[in-house]
Amino acid sequence: MRDLSRLLIETPKNGRLENPKLSCQEVTNKVIKELEMKNRCVDLVSRFFNEGKDHDYAEKGLGDRCEIAYQFYDGVKQEMGIDAKLRFDPTMAPKELGSFNPVNNTIKLNSNYLENPDCKDLLNTLLHESRHAFQHRCVKHPESCDVSPKVIEAWKENQKRYIRPEDDFVAYENQIIEMDANDFADSVIKDGMKQTQYV
Repeated sequence: MRDLSRLLIETPKNGRLENPKLSCQEVTNKVIKELEMKNRCVDLVSRFFNEGKDHDYAEKGLGDRCEIAYQFYDGVKQEMGIDAKLRFDPTMAPKELGSFNPVNNTIKLNSNYLENPDCKDLLNTLLHESRHAFQHRCVKHPESCDVSPKVIEAWKENQKRYIRPEDDFVAYENQIIEMDANDFADSVIKDGMKQTQYV
């Protein structure tokens, strides 16, 4: 495997990701309607494949693949009303796909994804981790979304008692926030693919 640490830990230097940049206050002032948000994310996936960005990704080098992933995330971030930073991490264990850290508001993805010319798994993990950022937003600012208070409370309790995969993988997978993030990412990818010319 190539040394990706210099290339991937930081955001691209062209500053594109910062424009337009929403402050945390601006993000939480926008009320997100969950069903509309999900449908717009489905549209992002559909547009990605219909515009041939998956083929561009497959044919490009690592730096360009990274940029394509950041461009996709820009759309996800806007639609989901989140402002988490995105980083590719070459130090993640091979089986570790990604993570969302609410303390530093960062989504990390395993840089190994960039070695694979098929980007569907990368997009799925990016949507999964973005969903965790959305869950965190809803718990912290419940007035900023139309998710039911009962669901938000369940997310909040799960976040307090979160089980890490290395401690108990089955229990980890069966947590409400993990099941929700898996369902969200899987259904957005599946529904987006249904709307593409490749189906």
